[in-house]
Amino acid sequence: MLLGMKKGQISRLFAGETLCIGSIALAVGLVLGFAISQGVSLAALRLFAVELDKFQVVFFCKGTFL
Repeated sequence: MLLGMKKGQISRLFAGETLCIGSIALAVGLVLGFAISQGVSLAALRLFAVELDKFQVVFFCKGTFL
């Protein structure tokens, strides 16, 4: 055992750490995915010579929180 901790306490500690790391990874992944998708959209617009004044950022909250 780790410094006299019981198996149940160690399990809860690991579960809590996993939950925290997973939540942070989810948030960072969503933000990075959104940013990268917008960047790829801008690159495609420039590649096909589309005017950027017609470009707008699109974000659907309903699609994010199914």
